[in-house]
Amino acid sequence: MSISLRNITKRFGKKTVIENLSLDFESDSRTAIVAFSGSGKTTLFRIMAGLEKRFEGEVIHDGKLALMFQEDRLFEKATVLENVTAVSDKPKEEAVKLLTELGLGDSLHLFPTALSGGMKRRVALARALFFDAQNVLLDECFTGLDDDTKKQTAEVINKYTQGKTLILITHSREEARLLNCRLLIFEKGFIF
Repeated sequence: MSISLRNITKRFGKKTVIENLSLDFESDSRTAIVAFSGSGKTTLFRIMAGLEKRFEGEVIHDGKLALMFQEDRLFEKATVLENVTAVSDKPKEEAVKLLTELGLGDSLHLFPTALSGGMKRRVALARALFFDAQNVLLDECFTGLDDDTKKQTAEVINKYTQGKTLILITHSREEARLLNCRLLIFEKGFIF
């Protein structure tokens, strides 16, 4: 088992966002949690990532987690390449290769302020993929990408997450299909 959720319940005041949720994500599995905005899927992401501390239940995971948040969270005073290499001691050439595959080979020495929204999104993704982790959690990783860039980006994600546990948080079944994920529909605090 790579990640297990046991009887997770999360409330904000009197509002229950997640109720008694138990899920298992097997090693080397690909899962998309699909839900509309405001449904609590990002809260679920934060619980799985260990960032949300106030909840009932238990999260168990084997190995490290690589996270891509809904926000880009780039280092503004670091270049594209520096943003990616900051998370790993792997050779810089590997980061250059990954960024090039994501269509950012000409942007390695630019700062985030010089990038479009879609470019920033791909830098944040590259950083998550470059981190050496067995479990990869991606929250809305295709935001701001046109259809062609989405397909190219999906190919890179599929390549770099082979043999890993991938969990995608999304509102789009099409995005889940691009990453060959099984679908879990998240609605009103429950999985269907």
